[in-house]
Amino acid sequence: MASVDSARALVQKWLGDYLETAVITSEEVVIAIPSRYLPLPNGAITTAPTSILVGTSTVSPGDADGYTTERFGLRRVFGTVWPSGVQLTATYTVGWANGSEPAEIQEAITVLTNWYDTNPGAGLGEVDIGNARASRIGANRADGEVVPPFHVRELLKGWVVPGVG
Repeated sequence: MASVDSARALVQKWLGDYLETAVITSEEVVIAIPSRYLPLPNGAITTAPTSILVGTSTVSPGDADGYTTERFGLRRVFGTVWPSGVQLTATYTVGWANGSEPAEIQEAITVLTNWYDTNPGAGLGEVDIGNARASRIGANRADGEVVPPFHVRELLKGWVVPGVG
């Protein structure tokens, strides 16, 4: 069981700490340049906002100037843009219940669990995925040390928040 916990903890770290379900309440974003895309930087969106507060106006997904939800943000429809210099406020959900993660994430957890099971006591100091670094306390990184399978990085790359990992 400890190997599954270690694998989940490492995957969670790589994904920016949002593997488990979390409600992001009143995320406040101000963009510098008007854009059709509004990034929400806290993980893959699993339950979209029902509306966004743009300054004091509400924009809903079904509006003529509404938006669609993408993995890490919201895209305006019908040629409209998110305005610059205005506070945009959203409440949405990221992460998944244990066991309901996307197939790539479940496979990464399985691969890492098997790796921990076959490499007991392996010292994993730090592992990089993109710009993100995950650590295990008390481990040393030495020449010739066994490290987790590289293809875990490939499995997770589509789920790492852009600009974070």
